[in-house]
Amino acid sequence: MNRETLQNSAGLRVAIIAGLTLVLCIPALFIQFLIYERENRQVEAVREVTAKWGESQYLTGPVLSVPVLYEKKQTDGTINKIKRLLYVLPGDFSVAGHLYPEMRYRGIYQILLYNSDLQFSGNFILPSKEELDLEGGTLQLHEALLEFGISDPAGISDRIEIKWNDAVFEAKPGIRNCNTIKAGFHTNSPIDEKSDISTFQFSTRIKGSERLSVTPVGEETTASLSGKWSHPSFTGDFLPHIRKIDENQFSAEWKILNLNRNFPHYSMVS
Repeated sequence: MNRETLQNSAGLRVAIIAGLTLVLCIPALFIQFLIYERENRQVEAVREVTAKWGESQYLTGPVLSVPVLYEKKQTDGTINKIKRLLYVLPGDFSVAGHLYPEMRYRGIYQILLYNSDLQFSGNFILPSKEELDLEGGTLQLHEALLEFGISDPAGISDRIEIKWNDAVFEAKPGIRNCNTIKAGFHTNSPIDEKSDISTFQFSTRIKGSERLSVTPVGEETTASLSGKWSHPSFTGDFLPHIRKIDENQFSAEWKILNLNRNFPHYSMVS
């Protein structure tokens, strides 16, 4: 094959183009690897800082759990006692709070952290016995518990005192009854048989990172949040119906009805 033939060979041209393409791909692969490595290091940096400060916080509750006692007489004369649990969600539920965000650095990586002052209030109205259809069961109103879920309890900064009707109870760690809540706190909440409504109120300081979410458990849930942050992102199933954002701070308000969510106001479990 002479020189002119080599110059006009289509196969040779394809080979040269393929070789040049492979050579040009090498820098692109290095860049892609560098991006992948930086992303992994950022995830590790965020995980390391948030594990010590507080992770994204997901708040669920409060939920009122009331034991229901069933007594069945056996053939030998003994009485078999069985307890079930009645779970009731709030009627009115209000959340108000202020966020104090701050940016922390781990090497070249930025991690968004926050402190928050939060106030919770609302009420519970037990369904009537006719509505509950207890089938011979008896409500153990004096054994009722109020439970509140927080996804990362390490972010709780202060002791929590809960005002329940006219009494004050200190929150205790852990969830006793509600299996759908993985972590949080509970307190005694005895119900007065003579009263149709029970009220609650408490405040807390919670630390977290990147996200703060609240589950709208009330028949009517209202939330009002503000903070010194100029570019918040509103996510979740419901966007605020009122919001104001400027170069220094934001404020937002939500109003959510039980008709907007897909779970019942009360339920009975074994």
